[in-house]
Amino acid sequence: MATLEERVQVLEDEKAILRTMLQYAHAEDQVDPESFMDCFTEDGVWWSTVDGPWAGTGGSRHEGREELGRWHASSHAAGRARPGPHGRGKHYLVGPDIRVDGDRATAESYHLSVTASPDGPKMGTMGRYLDVFVRCPDGRWRMTHRQLVREGASVEGMKRTTT
Repeated sequence: MATLEERVQVLEDEKAILRTMLQYAHAEDQVDPESFMDCFTEDGVWWSTVDGPWAGTGGSRHEGREELGRWHASSHAAGRARPGPHGRGKHYLVGPDIRVDGDRATAESYHLSVTASPDGPKMGTMGRYLDVFVRCPDGRWRMTHRQLVREGASVEGMKRTTT
């Protein structure tokens, strides 16, 4: 049986990991490259796969914080979102299941993106995030690995780079 101190530490770690996951979503919506890059370790990896008959084709892979920052900036510059707190889309994180094991953790959560349109909100993409986190020397939890398993996308969503 873990001590009370150990159990409290796990709860604090889970909360800090969730904070990083939410920071990622907010950085996407607010087009904040610095905050986006801060979610990853220096050698962090983001990649997507397609798993579903209505999820589109192809995938994307980006390695290292600098490349991730360039990708984030270029995908937003391509018109995927408008800077500021009221951009074109919103990224939703649903049902995160976080498992802490010392200074390493895994998480699985559902992903949903919704975009604004003249006809009202439209579903962009849906899927699951499979994450690996590490506790960094500064005490922050950051992603070393994030995989988006895309399970569905709208026709409009397929015209953009998925995040």
